[in-house]
Parts: sequence; structure tokens; C-alpha cells
Amino acid sequence: MLEQWRDNIVRWLFSKHYQTYEDKMRHYHDLIAIHSKLQADYYQEQQRFERERKSLSQQMAKQMKDYEQRMQTIATLQTELQQALTMRTQVMADYQQMHQAYAAKQRLIGKLYAAYQQMSAQEGPERQRVEQQLRHAQQEAQTLLLNSEQLQKNYAKTQTQVSEYENKLVTYRHQVTEAREKIEQLEASQQSQSAQLTAIEEDFAQQKQLLEQQLAQQAEQSVSYVEEASTAQAAYEQKIKQLTIQLAVKEKRTRQKRYEEAAKRFQNLYTYAKVHRQFIEDFIELTDIDQLKVEQLIAMLHYDYAKHSPGIVRPSPVKLKNVTIIEGSFSKAGRIYFKRAGEGIRFFRISTTKNGGMLDQKKVIEWLRANQNELTT
Repeated sequence: MLEQWRDNIVRWLFSKHYQTYEDKMRHYHDLIAIHSKLQADYYQEQQRFERERKSLSQQMAKQMKDYEQRMQTIATLQTELQQALTMRTQVMADYQQMHQAYAAKQRLIGKLYAAYQQMSAQEGPERQRVEQQLRHAQQEAQTLLLNSEQLQKNYAKTQTQVSEYENKLVTYRHQVTEAREKIEQLEASQQSQSAQLTAIEEDFAQQKQLLEQQLAQQAEQSVSYVEEASTAQAAYEQKIKQLTIQLAVKEKRTRQKRYEEAAKRFQNLYTYAKVHRQFIEDFIELTDIDQLKVEQLIAMLHYDYAKHSPGIVRPSPVKLKNVTIIEGSFSKAGRIYFKRAGEGIRFFRISTTKNGGMLDQKKVIEWLRANQNELTT
């Protein structure tokens, strides 16, 4: 309110100079605005191209990364395919070797069985020996047969793996081709964008040069206007400075008067209460409604502490080294800080938990901690 009144007074006192200043500077500022708009348009174009360049670079980086990953995958698949082919060859060789061993064992069994049949009418150690050899050969043949069947299964499994690897390689090679084509398209887009940006930069440079020449001509014609406006502005600022000092003195006197009035009222009305100077400074910062609430709370505590304190005191005291400061509430966000002193009460600070400014609760509690030696005396 005081600042608005100050500005209105100055405008009234210097209305002629102020209007002249505004009229003469408006034309010059219009020229500056044209130049600024050109710069802004150029900056916006640069930003747009920068965003597009960044987007293309990100796409290129993503495509290159995808391309490299797929090439690495192809290399891995080729290695795994080669390993599978080697394993398939080894399994086939093992199977053929096992099959030959099984065939040889079957021939041995045939010979042993024929010999055993010839000795069917005989009894003795020789016949028992041939019988044992026959059974042993049959067991070995069964083992060879089982191993041969397992090798057949292994061969089928490796053959499936080889087919899967070959199919994957076909798919990934196709994807790599597509990725390479996309990279080439992005490279072409980058070259096209670079050419467009160069053309725009050249066009803007020509427009800027032409406009700056026009501005230089207008500036030469406006020198006297600027000097006159500067003189008026200096006088305007000097008057503002004088009024600011006067208003500061007035505000200081008003605040001091309010302080003295509050201090006198507390002293006369609440004889058992001792109010700290900072409490009064906080008090005069409050709105009229909050001042009434605080004074009502002081009166309730002062005249009947035992009756009213349960509804006022909050369960969150400020515990200092040598003293505990009681916290009370006078509204949803308002807090006061005090302590009992014999039959009386000492009031120290006021705070608020919402939009506190100099009465911010955290700052007030920090003040209590910093000044605790003073509060205990």
C-alpha cells in the first residue's frame, strides 16, 4: 500500500517528464523489439534443428547398437552352430563305432552259441566256460545296444539344434540387413538436415545484417531522446529514493508505536506475566484476529493456568539444555512458547506452521536454542 502511494505521488510530480520519457523511448524500444523477434525466431529455428539433430543422433545410436548386438548374436550363433555340427559329427562317429562293436559282438555270440550247442551232450568245465562266455557276450551286446540307441537320440537332438541355429541365423541376417538400410536412411536425413540448417543460417545472417544497419541509423537519430529520458529517469529515481527514506522512517515510527502500545498493555493487564521483547516483535507481526487470539490465550493462562492449560499446551515442548519451553496453540497453525516462573509466566516467542515468514516455526525454535542462556536467567 505504501509503495503504491509512493509511486503514484512520484508519477503525479513528474507526469510531464515521465510521459515525455515514455513517448520518446517507445519508438526506440519498438526497433529493439523487431531485432529481438528476429533473434528469437532464429533461436527457435536453431532449437528446432537441435532437437531434430538430437533425435536423429539418438535414433542412429540406437540403430548402431541394435546392429552391433545382432552382429554379435550372429557371431555367437555361428560359433554355437559350428559346435553343434562338430558334436553331431562326433555323435555319428561314436554311433558308427558302437554299431560296428555291436555287430562284432553279435558275431561272437553266434560262434559261442554254436559251440555251446555242439557241447550240449557233454558235461564238464569246458561246457560251463563256454556258457559263461556266451552270457557275458550277450550282456555286453545289450549294453552296446542301449548305448547305440542313446547315441541315436543324441544325434536327433543335435540335428534339432543345428536346424534351430540355422533358422535363427537366417532371421538375424535379415534383421541386420534391415538395420543397415535404416542406418543409411538416417545418415541421409542427417545430411539433408545439415544442408537445411546451413541455408537457414545464411538467410538469417542476411536479415540480421540488414536490420542492424536500420537499427544503427535509428539509434543515431534517437541519441538526444535517450539522453533526455535518462535525465528524467535520474530525477525520477532520486525522488523515489527520497520518498523511500521518508516511508521507511514513517514505517519505523508506526512499528515502534505499535510495539510500545502492546508492551504497555501487557505490562498493565498481566502483572504476573513477563513478556520477552521478541514476543512483542512477533505479536505486532500478526493480523488483528490472531492478536486477539494470542491475547485471549495469555489472559486464560495468566488468570487461571490450571484450568485452561490442558486445552492450550501441546505435547511437543522444546527441550533445551537447562530449561524446557512449553509450546501452546492459539489457532490451527499458531504457536506460542513460554515457561512457568514461580506463580507467573514468561512468554518468549510466537510462531506459525504455515506461511510463517519471520514467524516460521523452525526459525523460532532455532532462535530459542540459540538464546537459551538468556531464557534461563
